[in-house]
Amino acid sequence: MHHLPGTEHLSLRATIGDFSDNEQGCDIFLGEVRRYVDNKDEIIENYLEQDVKGYKIQVAFLDDGKIPNDVIQAIPEPLNNLAEWELPPKTDQQRLYLIYLLVLGYEGDTKLNCR
Repeated sequence: MHHLPGTEHLSLRATIGDFSDNEQGCDIFLGEVRRYVDNKDEIIENYLEQDVKGYKIQVAFLDDGKIPNDVIQAIPEPLNNLAEWELPPKTDQQRLYLIYLLVLGYEGDTKLNCR
């Protein structure tokens, strides 16, 4: 994955399970919190062109150090609370964004079943 200069990795989290009550397959979440200096538009543009095996990367800006309410619904617990991301002190006062991938019901070649 390509990240823009002027952004910095802070925390990476991944989990697999049954987050959406799918009958088959596993749900996969992969997310990274990054710090940025400015230009939200360039950040959004950068990730629009990238995907992981056809799944689009989502971007959410963490204003006031909080995950937006609409994004909280897409992130499995307990990762939908920034306290679980082990961020450095005072990051709630910095410009942060979250890039994430949420794949629901993934079976892959192995026909995974997380139930």
